[in-house]
Amino acid sequence: MRSISTLILLLLITALPSITNAQVSGVVFKDFNFNGTRQAAGFPTEPFAFGVQVKAFNAANVQLGTTKTTDVNGAYSFPVGEIPAATAVRIEFTVPGGTFGSKAGTAANGSAVQFVTAPSAITNFAIASQDWYSNTANPYVATNNATNGNANTSGAGSPGVNNNLHVFPYNMGNGAGTADDGGATRRLPNSQLGSIFGLAFQKTSRTLFMAAYLKRHIGFGPNGIGAIYKSSINTTGVPGAATLLVDVSTIGINVGTDTHTGLPALSITRNADPNTFAEVGKRGIGGIDISDDGKDLFLVNMFEKKLHRINIGNPLKGSFTAADVTSWTITDPASGGLVWHPM
Repeated sequence: MRSISTLILLLLITALPSITNAQVSGVVFKDFNFNGTRQAAGFPTEPFAFGVQVKAFNAANVQLGTTKTTDVNGAYSFPVGEIPAATAVRIEFTVPGGTFGSKAGTAANGSAVQFVTAPSAITNFAIASQDWYSNTANPYVATNNATNGNANTSGAGSPGVNNNLHVFPYNMGNGAGTADDGGATRRLPNSQLGSIFGLAFQKTSRTLFMAAYLKRHIGFGPNGIGAIYKSSINTTGVPGAATLLVDVSTIGINVGTDTHTGLPALSITRNADPNTFAEVGKRGIGGIDISDDGKDLFLVNMFEKKLHRINIGNPLKGSFTAADVTSWTITDPASGGLVWHPM
């Protein structure tokens, strides 16, 4: 019995530090259906929010510890030592630009300012944004196409006369919608775009951005491997003529050179394009995306394995320089010696 009593005493002494000190923690998430509860499965699956700042204050309005920033899992934590046990704490979340606090009041989610007593492990916050939603019941969808050959040739049968962008109603072909995609009025010719992949949309200006993409047999448009094109999409889904937003090579972003060789002037002509075979996914622009506030365009540089942010402005700016670019090197995701390229 003595050995058991001694063991219990030792366990109690060991537990004392965690009793005398506590922590406040939680998560921030994107509440797509505005019900105040994070949906981890089903539709819509609601992701965590990265980069949200969180501060803690005591009753004397003194900040406790350092300002926290949510990680990729939306989590933040004030560790043991920064907030004493049984302390009444005011937690303040800095609402990201372009968003607002979602529905509050549930046990798993509160407002941007919450009052808790440490310890508390469910001091959560949800954000929402009107930019996550369509302002019409049947929005238009844009998708790319690919055409064999040199996109910059013209005339009957040339790759340039084919269409490399299509815009159509979301409900097209689902039984409730129309089977008509709008015909030629909702398409853009290959001669304006060439091979494209990444798409992003700035809602306020109704501008679609389209990034050049290295693909075997498929030629680039008029501005080459570093081009990001733009097109204004009107309310009936009709795209305006594509023009150059920016050639990223002119603002200090090196995405490599064009490896296409011998692309034919007719889309029905076979070709080998041998030099591009081993370069797809290793050079050029991969995916692109736009920030919630529409001010920044992000792109993956497959050649240098970097993520770039271009400050395009909202309203959209007319020209860009290297000063508009912020870059991050994408680290090796523990590939175990395998050759890897981000996309």
